[in-house]
Amino acid sequence: ANLVFALCRDYPNEYGEKIANIALNTYVNQCGQATLAAAEASRENGNSPNTVVCGAVSIVGKKMVEPAVDASNVLMNLFQFAKFSDTDNNFDYAEQLQSAKADKDVLLAGPNDKFADSIAACLSQDTQSVFIKFLLDFAKQEGGKPSTDGMIAAIWTTLGWSGMKSKKITKGTISRLPWYSRIYSTIV
Repeated sequence: ANLVFALCRDYPNEYGEKIANIALNTYVNQCGQATLAAAEASRENGNSPNTVVCGAVSIVGKKMVEPAVDASNVLMNLFQFAKFSDTDNNFDYAEQLQSAKADKDVLLAGPNDKFADSIAACLSQDTQSVFIKFLLDFAKQEGGKPSTDGMIAAIWTTLGWSGMKSKKITKGTISRLPWYSRIYSTIV
């Protein structure tokens, strides 16, 4: 809850904590990643623990998280004029479902998306977020499955929406929340 507050300037409710844990734990396993190789190389050369972590975090650049940031931007553009401040409310997003077809490649999973099924299964249980419901319904409408990056974007858009609507954070901050999430996952 404190980590979400630090990023979004609002404490999450119980559901918010659940989805934040999903987002933060998605990339904790660094097996086979360049971040792990950098950390191991730094450790093998006798560097201090904080230097080892810095080596791993320095690999988490803009290109690594670009698909999630793009998905956040798509969600923000689709819902920017929506008249709701609480993402737990029901909202008729039929218009957004039609508009999202142009961004199908950003929101739907490709063949190499290894986390998409497990995250979709977790998020589809007791879904309370407008953005997550939208993404799941959009994937069903298009005959695909939501991408991992799209779901991470939907989670962080859900968590940051009320902070943005109350002008505690900016639209740019919401689009970068998946990046910050990936950095925290790497640190852990």
